Amino acid sequence: MHAGRVGAHSEAPATLEVRQYPGSTAAAGETVRCSLLIVGGGTGAVAAAVAAAAQGLQVVMTEPTFWLGGQLTSQGVSALDEHSYIETFGGTSRYNRLRQLIRAHYRQRYSLTAEAASREELNPGNAWVSRLCFEPQAGLAAIATLLQEAGQVQVYYGTTPLAVERSGRRIQRVRFQQRLTPAQAEALRQGQAQVATLGCPPPPAGQPATPPWLLDEQQAAQAGYETTVFEVEPTFVIDATELGDLLPLAGLPYRSGAEARSQTGEPHAKERPESEWVQSFTYPFAVEYCPGERHVIPKPEGYEALRDRQPYTFRLWYGEKEGWKTYGMFQPTADVSLPFWTYRRLIDRTNFTNDTFPHDIAMINWPGNDFRHANLIDRNPAEQASIHRQAKLLSLGFLYWLQTEAPRDEGGQGYPELRLRPDIMGSADGLSQYPYIRESRRIVALTTVVEQDVAAEFQPGPRAAHYLDTAGIGFYPIDIHAADGETDAAAEPTRPFEIPLGALIPADCDNLLAGAKNIGTTHITNGCYRLHPVEWNIGETAGLLAAYCLQTDKTPAQIRSTLGLLRRFQGVLVGAGVPLFWFVDVPPGHPAFAAVHRLAATGVLPGAPDIDPAGQELYFHPDEPATLACLDSWLAKARPLFPELGLDELARQALARELLRDGELYKSLLPEELEHTLTRGELAQRLFQALLPSLESVEDESL
Repeated sequence: MHAGRVGAHSEAPATLEVRQYPGSTAAAGETVRCSLLIVGGGTGAVAAAVAAAAQGLQVVMTEPTFWLGGQLTSQGVSALDEHSYIETFGGTSRYNRLRQLIRAHYRQRYSLTAEAASREELNPGNAWVSRLCFEPQAGLAAIATLLQEAGQVQVYYGTTPLAVERSGRRIQRVRFQQRLTPAQAEALRQGQAQVATLGCPPPPAGQPATPPWLLDEQQAAQAGYETTVFEVEPTFVIDATELGDLLPLAGLPYRSGAEARSQTGEPHAKERPESEWVQSFTYPFAVEYCPGERHVIPKPEGYEALRDRQPYTFRLWYGEKEGWKTYGMFQPTADVSLPFWTYRRLIDRTNFTNDTFPHDIAMINWPGNDFRHANLIDRNPAEQASIHRQAKLLSLGFLYWLQTEAPRDEGGQGYPELRLRPDIMGSADGLSQYPYIRESRRIVALTTVVEQDVAAEFQPGPRAAHYLDTAGIGFYPIDIHAADGETDAAAEPTRPFEIPLGALIPADCDNLLAGAKNIGTTHITNGCYRLHPVEWNIGETAGLLAAYCLQTDKTPAQIRSTLGLLRRFQGVLVGAGVPLFWFVDVPPGHPAFAAVHRLAATGVLPGAPDIDPAGQELYFHPDEPATLACLDSWLAKARPLFPELGLDELARQALARELLRDGELYKSLLPEELEHTLTRGELAQRLFQALLPSLESVEDESL
């Protein structure tokens, strides 16, 4: 066993206090009325609330834990799973703002080294899995700022749904349970973030705490919690829960687990459905590396069995092509050049000049603590509590293995220098407040995204399949963390893909939208739609759609199925900075952003691949000179879409430069002689303005 100073620094290091968005407490039997109810407070929920509140909606949001943000914060995965374009393209404007606020948190509150301060793309953790890694509370502070900027949102922490009253195709009201100690309730009203142990005893060291919402009434009372039942009567509802909890309560159909190939046509689906093949979930935790110290936790219950079944190891299987690879703790190995420690490191102490961060801090989310042995969906509270406990013991066991048995780079076993940091997760037991959920119940949607739509194997072009109802974008490989029993789980690259609006709309309810991982995907495609920027985009689109439905007095299905309404709503999305198409050089804020993305959504852009380079790559080249051949290619696509403009009557020679001023269309495209060569971006803007009246006037055509 590696020697060290036992019990050194027994108190958690001082951290700068972070304020979060204040919470409300309900009175027993109270009925709260609002225009939009968002159930769940995760990543998609926050995005929905910010977007809807900015549109003037009165928003109520509920969250079972003490923190908003889901995988960003309360689930502990504050090392963002993104893609290679994210710093300049591939997220919404509000998601980009979130990232800016997180970086500003460190620039404004801490003393950075000159080298770190000079990096525009500051990464506090310098982890190799992500371009932005940070303490969850930095995300919490950023979320609070976004909500305060957007307008009034009423948040009920410690709150879970109990029942749903539905009349026909509409949800009328939702009954909730709020469970907090009086001290927690008061602290949350004041915006305090560290509330987990206020008014209730912490568990013994090395023991997991039962999530408060899963305690029975007697257990809750004994632990110091007060339980209040109240109702919300909303006009519109977004289910942004981590497991799609409203769907069974509302009696709505849903899918979970793995579909059969006969159901989806997916080449990598199995022959029969498997409802228990839900992706594994994880309780991440944060540890600080304290050289020369010893912080070994008590051995968790059942440790040896957990270690041997999982198993706990630095050796991972990467498939037949790459085989086994073994990681070192801090050093590269013959197999891999990047070590375990910096995989999801949240704080790299070399970024900072003072003693605020005397040591590195890493978040541990590894196959060693992926819980794949049971499924939380469709289990009663007692069964769920048992599964949560098993998953927590698995994570605590992995920590104990790291501290006592993990192979040291220099030889020997165990890193007792690893100190569990409960304050980083804001929890009593040091684990995330909620497990990192990878797969939810899924609505039976108007559109279901299948493997063939997004997988690179089936999409030979630069992008995944185009949806005329595109409502956002994403990019991530299909990444399945398999449950026990699932063999040869799909793991394949994708093309940059779109989020179809129909995937957010349930087929059987008129005032409900999916706002998180519960959209219309399959077990396979959920594996690429579940990540941070995609979930944010899903939630933001849901919030904007709810507002648009209330403004127009239309249902989501009506918006999606009527071309004029759909195109106007896509205009709302673009106006909010939501990209609709993969043109990585035309991000939000670009002068041609609205025109290019709306024309691409309709199918006018890009032109034929043999003429328009944008059809062969992810770049639009907005600053390059426009050509007549390219314009002709765009018009060829526009002709069947806008027959009322007579574009089909235009002969090829009419595109000659000297004739561009003739005809109503061309007058609107080029109303004056140009003093410079027209760029592709400028031409797209002019074409968009010419087509806009027709683009938004189609009221009776269906998608």
